[in-house]
Amino acid sequence: QKQIGETSFREAPLVYLAPLDHPGEMLLLSLSAVLKEHSIPFRLEFADKGIKYHLKKAEKMGISSIVIAGEEEARREIYTVKNLLTGEQNTLDQNILVTDLLGAGRHVTNT
Repeated sequence: QKQIGETSFREAPLVYLAPLDHPGEMLLLSLSAVLKEHSIPFRLEFADKGIKYHLKKAEKMGISSIVIAGEEEARREIYTVKNLLTGEQNTLDQNILVTDLLGAGRHVTNT
C-alpha cells in the first residue's frame, strides 16, 4: 500500500493503458510517467492486439478503467477513457484524467 498525503492506493493497477498503434504507445508512455509521479498504479500493455484483446485483459485483471490511445488521440493529445463497469466512455485531456484517477484512488482501500 502506498501513501501520498491522505491518499492511499492499492498495489494492483487502478487503470489499464491500451495503445492501439505506435502513436498511441508514445502517448501512453508519456502518460505512464505522469501516473508514476503521482503513484497511480497502472498496467501498460504493449501487445500487438486490437481493442477487444485489451478490454478482455483489463476485465480479467479486475481493472474497471481503461485508457485507450491511438493515432487520433495522439494527434489531438487526448485520451479515450472507458469505464468497464458502466460502459461510459469519454475523451479527456491529461490533467483531467490524472485528477479523476487521483479521486478514484482515494476510494480504493487495501483490505
